[in-house]
Amino acid sequence: MSARLTAVGAGLACLLAVGCSAPQPPSAPAPRDRAQHRHLLVVLDGLRPDYVKPALMPNLHALAGRGVVFTDHHAVYPTMTRVNAASISTGAYPERHGLLGNSVFFLRVDATRFLSTADRANLLRIERVEAGRLLTAPTLGERLAGAGLRLLVASAGSSGSSYLLNHTVAGGGIIHYEYALPTILGQAVRQRLGPPPAADLPNRARNRYIVDALLEVGLDRVDPAVAIIWLSDPDATAHARGIGHPTSVAALRAVDAELGRLEAGLRAAGRLETFNIRVTSDHGFSTHTGGVDLDALLAPFAGELPEGTPRIVAGAGRSTCATATRTPWRASSRPCSARIGSGPSSRATAACRARWDSLSRGGTTNAPPTSSTRRHGPTPRTYTATAGRARREARPDTAA
Repeated sequence: MSARLTAVGAGLACLLAVGCSAPQPPSAPAPRDRAQHRHLLVVLDGLRPDYVKPALMPNLHALAGRGVVFTDHHAVYPTMTRVNAASISTGAYPERHGLLGNSVFFLRVDATRFLSTADRANLLRIERVEAGRLLTAPTLGERLAGAGLRLLVASAGSSGSSYLLNHTVAGGGIIHYEYALPTILGQAVRQRLGPPPAADLPNRARNRYIVDALLEVGLDRVDPAVAIIWLSDPDATAHARGIGHPTSVAALRAVDAELGRLEAGLRAAGRLETFNIRVTSDHGFSTHTGGVDLDALLAPFAGELPEGTPRIVAGAGRSTCATATRTPWRASSRPCSARIGSGPSSRATAACRARWDSLSRGGTTNAPPTSSTRRHGPTPRTYTATAGRARREARPDTAA
């Protein structure tokens, strides 16, 4: 059996039947055995399909052999971690959930710079200014709460990506190495496991800590209908060492071992047969050389407004460039954009677009290049496998 997924998280949302169409008022849950039909989504950050080989990732390869492999599963664009985390959380494309980059611009939050969405503190600032509306589409956690069920997130990724997966908590929880919601959940984790280990390459110890936190604390404390566990490799290691480096290969072996530990832990607790297990990634990974000097590109249009604030505020990610001025817009999801004064500047936009078009015609890439030699691809295929009690095809024409 095979199915086509057009966005990260579409399969999970559809299989749970919690919202593959426009938001609807929650209805009373149908009576059923709450010990059954549970779901575990494992996100291996930056996993490519060609990594999944029996010699390199035997546990994941074996799981795929027992279940279903989605052979045409793509990330949403921009192919960045937090954009796709928000799509996993909501089942929606970025234009609906409103998180359009790894860095975003909010005039009322900070008029001088883009804000990194990797930092939960920035997301909390946005949430306060936007009256609680961090995302502009309902989340999986909220949908589940409307049905009297819970979502638990356990993450070794950034504090921002973990928060985007369940930012309203809605009766469930988040376990992260820097914080936990509710706080009592974090206290229980530290009492059982001690303080979290420091980051490393590979990030083996921290990923293991999060797996233990889920298995030994989170599942019992929260009793989730859906659990999401996010492991930071191979992404964290590959960005530092590059694709194919021995340390990156070791990172792949390490996260595969954690997948084996997850299955073993569920089996030992008598939970394995009640869970549908899905393994996916937020984006793929590729190499790229060359880049755009964004500062030089925008220099002719820079300057200060009368009150002394910057005329242009620039933010660049690994696969997009965006500029904004002091206007209340989020970072554009278009490849390049420039906004100056009270509206778009045709000159700056044309300059950015012309630079992008000239690079595109070179035939090396169809996403904006960056100064990094490693980047996320434009719409990379991500690895997705599922195994468990339920089997159903995802709708091919929707991300929501």
